[in-house]
Amino acid sequence: PSLESDGIRADRLVRDDEESNGANIGVEGGVTMDLPVKGASSLLTWALGSVNTTGSNPYTHAWTPGASLGSKTLQFAEPDGSGTKQPKTVAGAVCSSWEIAADEGAFVTGAFNGIAQRLTIGSRTLADVATTDTSTTIGSATGFVQADYGKDVSGTGIPAGADITGVASDGLTATISAAATATGTGVSVVAGKALASPSSSAALSYFKMHMAPLAIGGSAVPLKGFTISGDNKIEARYFGGSKWSAAPTPTGELREYTGTLNLEYLSQAQCDRYFNGELFSVSLPIVSGASSLTFAGY
Repeated sequence: PSLESDGIRADRLVRDDEESNGANIGVEGGVTMDLPVKGASSLLTWALGSVNTTGSNPYTHAWTPGASLGSKTLQFAEPDGSGTKQPKTVAGAVCSSWEIAADEGAFVTGAFNGIAQRLTIGSRTLADVATTDTSTTIGSATGFVQADYGKDVSGTGIPAGADITGVASDGLTATISAAATATGTGVSVVAGKALASPSSSAALSYFKMHMAPLAIGGSAVPLKGFTISGDNKIEARYFGGSKWSAAPTPTGELREYTGTLNLEYLSQAQCDRYFNGELFSVSLPIVSGASSLTFAGY
């Protein structure tokens, strides 16, 4: 990332190296998937922020916009040139926007976008780390590298959730975000997060469009497709002392929830609702076996 400056650099025709290193690092992106029955609850809680759960097997979850939005750590397996899957870990991701959509004869899809605090790729173990109680400096003869900056760090005497906030120019020491709780030598330390083993059910199922009847104003309406989306108005926050964002937070603007319905034209009734500015209820339940997901609004 490049640093912005209006300063004059005498006798130069191109940007200096120093101007091309040191700016804030932004981490944002999204994932799109066929919406699974198992796992939809976690995703919608991430997207909306508030859930009220009642009952017991089956459970009933009711989602509403929450005052605060939780964060997630996301990990992807990224094959390198040799085919080895490298862990790409996104930490502190807050859902910035989302969309649930489907067309006739298709799966229901979910698209979830986020703004995160940090992104790290790969992990490695250093077996000769030295720690000092109450100090944020750790050392290693093997050596740290600049690519370790921002990576999670774990090992005996290192607090859970700590990350590397700086690497010395000679690579022999690094600074971590939380002071060590013990003094030790020859400590085995992992820089980065190892690739997790995903768990998935062999009976994994997905929501489908043919399971989604629509009711407008209490009456059934033929539905050919729909989109339901939300914008949580989230922004990254940067402060002196770090290239990475602090926890992303709402901008203070009102969140936006919008959608479209592709209907079979049978009469002028729905057009009249629109032109008359009528307030009406919309209910869209998506059923899959004993599970269902209902979107309702006015």
